[in-house]
Amino acid sequence: MMKTIYEYSPSDTFFIGVVLAEDWFNDHVPFPFTKGDYVVVNWFDYSDGVNHHIEGRTTIAMCKKLDDAKVLYNYHLNKHGIDLNSDNEKIHGL
Repeated sequence: MMKTIYEYSPSDTFFIGVVLAEDWFNDHVPFPFTKGDYVVVNWFDYSDGVNHHIEGRTTIAMCKKLDDAKVLYNYHLNKHGIDLNSDNEKIHGL
């Protein structure tokens, strides 16, 4: 499972989040971004409790600053009618 900074799960399998570029791109980060930059993403995670099967990995945006990534993350949630005050959001530290 990838390490997320922000993560929202509107269902048991669909996730929207902010991750570090190095975690999302596996050390092949597109120029001009670096491993420490942020990526707003979504994906499907089908898990049996032990193994994870990730599908539909989509890069929404790349940002140099975490604050910018959070704005785009919130915009993406709002655009899809997701309640930003819901209990389905997880916030992780860096």
